[in-house]
Amino acid sequence: MKAYMRIKLGYKMLAAMVWSMFNPVIIAILAILIAVLYSLMVHHMAPDAVWGWRHTFVATVVSVVFAVAIGVALFNHQSRVTDRARTRQLRASLSAEISDIVRVISSGNFMAIHLSTYSQKVLITYIQPLILEDAARSGLFNSVHTENMLHLARKIRMYNINVSYLFSVLAAGSSKPTFEPQTLHAIQDVEDTRKAIIEDSHFLLKQMDLPLSPSVNHI
Repeated sequence: MKAYMRIKLGYKMLAAMVWSMFNPVIIAILAILIAVLYSLMVHHMAPDAVWGWRHTFVATVVSVVFAVAIGVALFNHQSRVTDRARTRQLRASLSAEISDIVRVISSGNFMAIHLSTYSQKVLITYIQPLILEDAARSGLFNSVHTENMLHLARKIRMYNINVSYLFSVLAAGSSKPTFEPQTLHAIQDVEDTRKAIIEDSHFLLKQMDLPLSPSVNHI
């Protein structure tokens, strides 16, 4: 993924350099200046050769500009083809990753945490939004989709933080007077974040017209 981003950045920088070097306006200005200066020189030194020089110059400029235009057009076309292929790949990967995340945190494999007079269930796992973050950084999706991908990725990171905090509370032991309220608060944070991830995942899949894995629908 990182290698692809570096290559794509290099392509964009090269395209910008090519465009800045071969901008039609710049080429036209330079061609006119060269034509005027050289024509004046030829007219001064060999008046009879002016028309022949002008025909040769125009033919040369036209052929060079045409070749450069074709090169830039081919480069831009290849970039668009590469971006479309990369977008299709990311969409497929997004569908798979989000579906897997929803499947994991909707599995019902809850852990029972025993308190003084009752038990509280919570789903504890670890999930990573790797494709979500790569897709958001790719620049291949519109601003709304990118923003929602980042929102979902942040909630997934927050879920992991809440799970880590719950473990730290449990590790501190039940002898502390604040153990039970802290544990309940930590469990609630984990569950609230888990439910928010499920809701936002379904929303993002629908918004981007991505399919949810059939295995998730049977949970």
